[in-house]
Amino acid sequence: MTAAMRIIVTGGAGNIGCDVTRLLREMGHEPVVYDLVAVDDDSGRCIQGDIRDRSALARAFDEVKPHGVIHLAGTLQFACESDPTGTVSINVDGTAAVLDAALRAGANRFVLSSSAAVYGSTAETVDEMSPVQAEITVYGASKLLAERMLHRYAVLHGMTCRTVRLSTVVSPRRVASPGVAAAVRAILDSATGADVVVSGIAGHELRHFVHVSDAAQGAVLALVTGDGVEGDLFNIAGSDDAYLDFDELVALVRRARPQAGRVSFAGASGHRGRIDCARAVRELGYRPQYTMQRAIQEAI
Repeated sequence: MTAAMRIIVTGGAGNIGCDVTRLLREMGHEPVVYDLVAVDDDSGRCIQGDIRDRSALARAFDEVKPHGVIHLAGTLQFACESDPTGTVSINVDGTAAVLDAALRAGANRFVLSSSAAVYGSTAETVDEMSPVQAEITVYGASKLLAERMLHRYAVLHGMTCRTVRLSTVVSPRRVASPGVAAAVRAILDSATGADVVVSGIAGHELRHFVHVSDAAQGAVLALVTGDGVEGDLFNIAGSDDAYLDFDELVALVRRARPQAGRVSFAGASGHRGRIDCARAVRELGYRPQYTMQRAIQEAI
């Protein structure tokens, strides 16, 4: 698709959202951020609101009349385990509210930002057809339910609905929300020489990382790529060198900054498998641009 589109980006003021809106503008589209907080620059339009507020959503969508939606807003990993009810309210009910607003406003494209957490705890390579493991977090379960709901909207209403399952994001930005991305940011902060304690994960746990710009690329490609692609689920992860455990991530930071502080881990959440992105590469033209070395160097 090459025609310019108006795109509502929920959670567009957040870590991934900033890159999504930048990329959309570079491609000639008109992103409009819908978020609880305002964007921190004047480069785009922002409407403040909660995705659970159906009246506010209706007003925003009626005003913008978007061609499509990239839905990034949600509660992240660590907060979900302690508040399952709130997680369902935001990640599931909130997604339904955004879908309903998009449908009423005539938007015909919808991309959901999901997570590799839907696969559960595994050290196996996973693709879009891999089964859900028994050990799945509240966060992963909420994302999985949102995915299934999105698929039904596509079947029932004829919307083009696609899901990107993002792996663990590495970003140069500050990350306020409690989750693995914030834990990664804390590890990167050890480059300053400060000692860091990371809760919620263990050093030996494997993750497939992705730079925030590559994650944004995957979400935008899922929106703008035309019809005729295989499937509606797309894994998005970094290059092959981006599959490593957190201890190895610490070692990479120390290699780049020998004066880095010590990092200790307090907790456990289980392995995540190597992410097979072959479908996104083949169908969407996705190509990760960042090696882990480049991602870490930029982030620190």
